[in-house]
Formats: sequence, C-alpha cells, structure tokens
Amino acid sequence: MKLPDINEHTTPDALLKAVYAYIDAAEGYLDTKNMVDLAGLDSVVDVLCSRVLKVTKEEHARFADAFEDLHQRLGALQEKMITTQAVMKEEIEGSTKRQRATHAYRKGQ
Repeated sequence: MKLPDINEHTTPDALLKAVYAYIDAAEGYLDTKNMVDLAGLDSVVDVLCSRVLKVTKEEHARFADAFEDLHQRLGALQEKMITTQAVMKEEIEGSTKRQRATHAYRKGQ
C-alpha cells in the first residue's frame, strides 16, 4: 500500500479523498488477514489539517463534517487492526501447539 502523494498543489479535497482510499485499502488488507503498516499516515493527515485551515470559512463546515467522519473511520480501522491481530495471534498459537503435539507424538513412536 502506498501513502497518498502530497505536493504543494494537492487540494484538501484531493488529500481527503486519498486518505479515504488509503483507509479503504487498509480495510481490504485486513479482511484478507494481511497486516497493515500505517506509518506515515499521520503525516498525511497533518498536512490535510494544515491545508483545511487555509480554506474559506464557508468550506470549514463541510470539512468539519468530513473530519468527524474521518475520525470515526480511523477509529474503526484501529479496532479492526486490533481484532485482526488478536485472531492472527490465536491462529499462530494454535498452530504452534499442533506442531508441538505432532513432534511429541513422533518422538513417542
């Protein structure tokens, strides 16, 4: 997964759309039990926030609603990551126990 590209000409709307696309991709990875690295996403969101501070007052209300939604989506992504990690941990521990049992059984024969 690639973080959204940022340059001085990237509009707040384009950044917001890119962040949503990144979240969608991350959720897709988690659905297939792949781990996701969100390193750097915080920097993209920081740039988005700084760009929104420069929009007109009329646009502030629209972005306020979008940021509330973004906050909820990021929270849901965090919960999904925690759940996926716990499931994977259980699967790994179960696999390890089966390997030990198989090894012990083979030694006993």
